[in-house]
Amino acid sequence: MNREEMQAHINRAHAPETAAGAMVYMVWEDGEVTLQKGGDLLWQRILHSIIPPHPDTKPWPIDLFPGQKYGHGFVIARDHEEAAQLARLIGNPFA
Repeated sequence: MNREEMQAHINRAHAPETAAGAMVYMVWEDGEVTLQKGGDLLWQRILHSIIPPHPDTKPWPIDLFPGQKYGHGFVIARDHEEAAQLARLIGNPFA
């Protein structure tokens, strides 16, 4: 998959409005999927790794991702299924 195709998948998957909800799924540039509390508690609690990164997954450039934090790029996904689908596209076979 080329850069433009991945950018299109990332843009479709990004749903920042879900950050106001109770729980927030995030997909990172290496295909890791994390879950954390949303709303006023966003970034105030622990990120729980629910799909770990695979050591053979080559991370995509963080500038493709609409969210950036801690030197990493991320997408806020609508739900677990969408997060896992994007993680697979990034190249994480654990997803």
